[in-house]
Order: sequence, then C-alpha cells, then structure tokens
Amino acid sequence: MKKSTLSLFCLAAALVVLGMGAIHPIQAENNNNRELPDFHIPRISFNWPGPYTGIISASGRMIGALLYLNGDGTFELSYSYDDKPDGIIFTNGKFEWDKTENNITLDVKDFPPYYRVGENKLTQLDSKGKVITGIKLENYALEKVVWRSDAFDF
Repeated sequence: MKKSTLSLFCLAAALVVLGMGAIHPIQAENNNNRELPDFHIPRISFNWPGPYTGIISASGRMIGALLYLNGDGTFELSYSYDDKPDGIIFTNGKFEWDKTENNITLDVKDFPPYYRVGENKLTQLDSKGKVITGIKLENYALEKVVWRSDAFDF
C-alpha cells in the first residue's frame, strides 16, 4: 500500500511540474494576442547612442565625418570633403528609425542620410535606403568611438 501511495504522489508531483510549464507567463501573454518586442533589433539590443567617426564616400567624394547620435533622436555632425580640407561643416538635427528599427535617416541635405545601425558601427546605405552591394562595405562605415578608462595614463 505504501508503494502505490508513493508512486501516486510522484505521479501527481510530476503532473504539477509539467502543468506549471504549460502556463508560462510569456505563453500566456501570447495567448492574449500581445506581441512581444523583438529584442534582436539594433534600436533595442545595441548601445547605439554616442560618437561615430570615419571616412565615407558620397557622390564620388571622400568625406571625413564625426557623427554623434543622441538617445533623444537628435544628432550632431561635423564633416569635411577631401577637396576642401580647411572647410569643416557642422550641422545638427533629428534622425528617425525606419519601421524595422534597423536603419536611421538623418535630416540632412548635403550628407548621406541613410545608415544601418550595427554593433559599434553605422554603415551608409544607398540613395534609396538599401544596402550598397558590389563594394567594400568598410569604405562606407563609421565606427563608434569607444572610450577606455585605461587609455590615459597620467
């Protein structure tokens, strides 16, 4: 009699544990027709605010750029064309995320506006906001400036 009671108890405990897994809170939320955010999109998963720098190409010209993205959707940009080394141009404004939240569009006229946001990198997109193909993408990228506390040894 003790063996069958112990077996019944173990069976009941196993069913309770399995039943608890069946009503996981995330599954319950999905059953209420709520979509969970995709935590793999750059806007959420990367630490994207901050300064980016590099040399990119626009209309066949090389541009040295320093672009600072702020967390509030604004930017500050300074750039210089290769044929005007003494003329640094400064502008600022707002940027917007596209519906996929992978790309941003800067509100600018004389500078490439479309960028794909990556981990510590912005990659320039073509004039329609599409990935540039057939070239070295590193020639169209701004790298994030990462400050190291040990970089300065005073």
